[in-house]
Amino acid sequence: MKVSPISNTYFQGLYKIDRKYVGDNTENFILSNDDIVATQKHWEDDIYVLTPDSKDNEFEECIKKDNGKYWKSKPLSNLMMYSNLLKEIFRTNYLSNDYKESWTDYTTNWQASEDKDDDLPF
Repeated sequence: MKVSPISNTYFQGLYKIDRKYVGDNTENFILSNDDIVATQKHWEDDIYVLTPDSKDNEFEECIKKDNGKYWKSKPLSNLMMYSNLLKEIFRTNYLSNDYKESWTDYTTNWQASEDKDDDLPF
């Protein structure tokens, strides 16, 4: 079985910004870039922003121009090492999907191996 890693060239920056630090420059940058993903929940104190690698520096400059501060996570591909985070993502998906799993099953010809040893390279 071959598992491909997340591309490091697309979504790279995950930011947390307190709403009080989102000024005009930051807001305009988010709204004018279709490849930026931001949370839309107005009742939360923090917004989360996901940027492609090519926009990280530009986004950070906008926040600095607004005299804001932000928190940036490790690159998304590095976060794949934390199974607790991944489990929480799928649990959240389950809860937000009316307590239903949303899986796509491509295993019509799959058969369980008789070998008890795990042959995965990791």
